[in-house]
Amino acid sequence: MDGKKKKASLSDPEALMRENEVLYGELIYAKVPEPKTIRRMSPEERAAQFSSFAALSGYGDVIRKAEENFAEQENESIQRIAWTDEDDI
Repeated sequence: MDGKKKKASLSDPEALMRENEVLYGELIYAKVPEPKTIRRMSPEERAAQFSSFAALSGYGDVIRKAEENFAEQENESIQRIAWTDEDDI
């Protein structure tokens, strides 16, 4: 071998976690300083602050509608095929 330590693979998540703790433990367990002049926002407050910037608001509804349309078209195609097959009999 060339003297390099073998890195943990994604197939062994526990080894990967141990390696990350060795490499980044100082950062992982570092205490975050509390602000002295302002209070820390709750996760709900932070979400509300940034929700107006959601570029894809309504995207889920559009996808859902497209899925419904596709399912309807697919069902119509299957019915047409079934009718055609009956005519051949």
